[in-house]
Amino acid sequence: MAILPVNGSLHKNLWKMIKKYKKGNKVWIKEGKKTITKTKHLLGSLVGSVRTEQFSIFKTHLKPSKISIIIDVGVSSEEDIKGTNMFEKLYEFPRKLTLATIENEKKLKSIYPNCKVVKILPNKKLPFPDKSFDIAVSWATVEHVGNYKDQEFFLNELIRIAKKVFVTTPYRGCFYEPHSGFIFIHWLPLSIFRWICKILGKTYWSDVNNLNPLNVDNIKNMKDTKIKFMDFCAGIGGGRLGLENLGLQCVGFSEIDKNAEKTYRHFFSEEEENYGDLTKINPNDLPDFDLMIAGFPCQTF
Repeated sequence: MAILPVNGSLHKNLWKMIKKYKKGNKVWIKEGKKTITKTKHLLGSLVGSVRTEQFSIFKTHLKPSKISIIIDVGVSSEEDIKGTNMFEKLYEFPRKLTLATIENEKKLKSIYPNCKVVKILPNKKLPFPDKSFDIAVSWATVEHVGNYKDQEFFLNELIRIAKKVFVTTPYRGCFYEPHSGFIFIHWLPLSIFRWICKILGKTYWSDVNNLNPLNVDNIKNMKDTKIKFMDFCAGIGGGRLGLENLGLQCVGFSEIDKNAEKTYRHFFSEEEENYGDLTKINPNDLPDFDLMIAGFPCQTF
């Protein structure tokens, strides 16, 4: 998973707790618009170049093709700030895109008629099967989904539904905080930052459900909540299929029969690493895992 902390992202709030507003979309869009100041409009003109650079990084590292099935989680139906939804404007294969939003899905569909649009709920499981997309992207959304646990859940959901993940978020280490417009103040403990937001009339950004800025260590401390396993003596993957149906995640396999490997890759992925002969594997070369399986009867030899 690639998580890219970036400066200068001025995307409006994408996530507002629906439990606070049961008919939340119209309410939080209205509240979010109140935070768009003249300064944000001015700086918003820079967002396009920033997002274009991010798009180039995305294409370089994830190498999407014209057949890649991609989901963008956290797309806005409101485009008041320049640079909003730049991915949808730049990506050349819109019919391969699914746009997931908590906002007005009908309006979003009218803006991007060639894309599939799906309504989702904040802090809820995404309505897609495991690994149903080649790539999941999310642009400046994770800082708006709630506290650190909510953010961890959000990232794990992206990992669950896609084979590859690319996420951007404004970097808390930058001197400028683009949502509140503050300089340096967000470097203080977040409890103090939120208190200052309140007393200076930026109440919207004082709520952790609307903004929880991140630095690199915050992201590193978030855990992949899935149990990981290695598939030794994999055959064509029958054991793996059973564990994945239970929600476990395969991180690699080992198989010496070339025909079995060909079938295995057809069922699962062409890109996964085959660690080869089990008797010759260096344990230090293996990824971290919690559980190992080995197909009968190979392990007895």
